[in-house]
Amino acid sequence: MRKKRVSVLYEIWWPEEQPQPPRALLGKRPPAGPFDPEPDVHEEVYDALGRIGYAPQYAVLEGDAASLAKLARARTSLVFNLTESYAGDDTKDLHVAAFLELIGKPFTGCDARALHLGQDKVLAKKILRFHEVPTPDII
Repeated sequence: MRKKRVSVLYEIWWPEEQPQPPRALLGKRPPAGPFDPEPDVHEEVYDALGRIGYAPQYAVLEGDAASLAKLARARTSLVFNLTESYAGDDTKDLHVAAFLELIGKPFTGCDARALHLGQDKVLAKKILRFHEVPTPDII
């Protein structure tokens, strides 16, 4: 039986004043960073998926169209979405989920609508209060 392929999706980006390392390749284990001696979450997820019988591969969003195209072409059964931003902008995490929805890739985590609602704190509080979920007042 063939192992199911799972893409471990995470984002990398660099401030403009820092030089960028060579482009990450889909499916390749990233090189260890000089300032990061401990494994990152994406490496731990990759290793755990391999241990339980999946065929993990890396998918890296680098904040450009080329990495989005690479993700769209990836042959994978599931995207394990670890992104929290896009190109360093944490308000665009919902766009990553929306992109995955548009290209029809199943993924873990919240869908774009839930991420959008979570970013609008006032609206989220109204919804929680409507459903009688206790929430503190906005200060």
